[in-house]
Amino acid sequence: MQLADLYPDAKLNWPIATHERGLVYQWTVFAMTELEPAITEARRHREDDPARAQAGVERFQAAAAAVEQALDGHECLVGERFSVADLVCGAVLISAKTAGLTDELPNINAYLERLEARPSRQRATAVDT
Repeated sequence: MQLADLYPDAKLNWPIATHERGLVYQWTVFAMTELEPAITEARRHREDDPARAQAGVERFQAAAAAVEQALDGHECLVGERFSVADLVCGAVLISAKTAGLTDELPNINAYLERLEARPSRQRATAVDT
């Protein structure tokens, strides 16, 4: 979020005190506090504690339902343009996809396809690390 503020010409956030900026904060924090821990729990305990992994899957499904609904009929999470909310939430959801957690989520899968097709994403994944 700070980088979005440091580079306002990138238009990754909206002006302070706007409704859209509040939504960017909401989705960014939601990704890190609701989606990501559930994904981590589902992945980390898949082999050693299947019941705990299933609890993570269920937590993820409940949280992902909110994202699925928010994306219904929309290209991005906030204001019909790519923002830092999409950057963070998309990265978290990509990890859910690789764990096989998004199979039943058509809006999220279409969203991830759009994000993965972005030229900036293509350049970032092409960089050798």
